[in-house]
Amino acid sequence: MRHLILLLATILFFSCVTTQNEFEDDGIPLSQTDVRLEFYTNEPNADEIKLTYYDNANNIDVTEIITFEYDTNGDALPHIIYWNDYGYKYVRGEAFRNSPSSAELMLKLFVNDRLVQEDSKAGTSSSYARVTFDYTIK
Repeated sequence: MRHLILLLATILFFSCVTTQNEFEDDGIPLSQTDVRLEFYTNEPNADEIKLTYYDNANNIDVTEIITFEYDTNGDALPHIIYWNDYGYKYVRGEAFRNSPSSAELMLKLFVNDRLVQEDSKAGTSSSYARVTFDYTIK
């Protein structure tokens, strides 16, 4: 009888233990993890960037053209992308302005409303501004 109780207690213990890969550091399951990308530009004229990121669900790289919108004062509004209930461990990609400009291009990456990565670059007359993101949700 003692061996049976010990066996049941062991099975109960291991059935309640989760693996570390299932949860992020703050205890939120990957399936409920929210990811937010925020892009900002200092370009005073119409500005657009090319965004490339890895689509985990389809196992491909995706490319999108993002055109910034401007308020009535001519200031660029941030372009925000929400991936709610992201469900994957890796967030990877890049964005670049497909024209030479000295205006700064900025990126902020948030996981569950926590800023985890920032990148900011300015282009030149001979190079494009390029920002990257590469983050592993722990």
